[in-house]
Amino acid sequence: MEQKDMPEKIPLCLTNGKLNPESIRWDSYPFVHAELYKHWGRKKQWMYWAVVSPKGVFATVIANVDYMKIGSVYFAKFNPSQAIEKTKIQFTKKNIYIPPSPYENAQFTHSSMQLEYKTFSNTTVLKAQTKIEGKPFTAEIEMARDISFPTLNVVIPWSATRFQFTSKQLPFPAKGKIQWGNEVFDFDEKETFACLDYGSGKWKYKTDWNWAAGYGQDKKGRKIAINLGGLWTDGTGQNENGLWIENHFYKIHEEVKFIWNRNNPLDTWSIKTKTSDNINLTFRPFHIRPDSTNLIILKSKVVQCFGNFYGTMKIEEESISIDSSLGWAEEHHALW
Repeated sequence: MEQKDMPEKIPLCLTNGKLNPESIRWDSYPFVHAELYKHWGRKKQWMYWAVVSPKGVFATVIANVDYMKIGSVYFAKFNPSQAIEKTKIQFTKKNIYIPPSPYENAQFTHSSMQLEYKTFSNTTVLKAQTKIEGKPFTAEIEMARDISFPTLNVVIPWSATRFQFTSKQLPFPAKGKIQWGNEVFDFDEKETFACLDYGSGKWKYKTDWNWAAGYGQDKKGRKIAINLGGLWTDGTGQNENGLWIENHFYKIHEEVKFIWNRNNPLDTWSIKTKTSDNINLTFRPFHIRPDSTNLIILKSKVVQCFGNFYGTMKIEEESISIDSSLGWAEEHHALW
């Protein structure tokens, strides 16, 4: 489903495999056609959805890293803490589709896992089916996703042949059900939000990044959502930092830094702007998702924590007070 009443998209990647220099910018709608050409092995595309409530999280990803295709599901209950996950890898492109736009359908089909993300005019539906620890696992999530809602879209340029388009989209009210064997978990749309991370680009083999996203209310009772990132965008002149207040999006052009205890990720994190006090957040985790992968040609180490954000963000001379916004913060190191 394409964005309505928006300007025509421009190419992200030229047919010679190089970055289109006209695409180096940000906008509040997905302004590029993110098809990639040439440089086999460096192309990376994914659609990652996280569905979060105070009681639990469901996350799923469809990813194509050129030399392998990945489908994954993760589900955790927060209290008491319980987590399960499943990842499947295949090497044929026949059974995976990641679109050149975040408003189109995606799918991953494996003999033991089926993932489907379907986008309609005002809703998006996520479906997953697999087995985990010998028990059937199914998920069906429906979210209210108005495609005219402002989103964070930016092209990060490392060089003419290394670049990334990312579309961060949140917060969408979501509802649905997870079933694992005889256990059933319901997401209530009154307390649940969904977030999309869509990416398409050509990455360096060694990369690192931070990411934080959250949703809640400020002290004035307004709905707010945040997206902050670092490391991977540093020094490029572009970043993925922004704030939603109700139906308005505000871009933050300053770089941020993530400060956390690598020996104990469940300690309080700090996220601040590097050269001012415009962002001064603390993040208090209550659930951790450590993850590591070693597949010879692809290695990664991730620490992702779920918790609550507190602090202030200054936007257009206004100081926004954030109190107990639910979300996550992470650090990822990849050789891919």
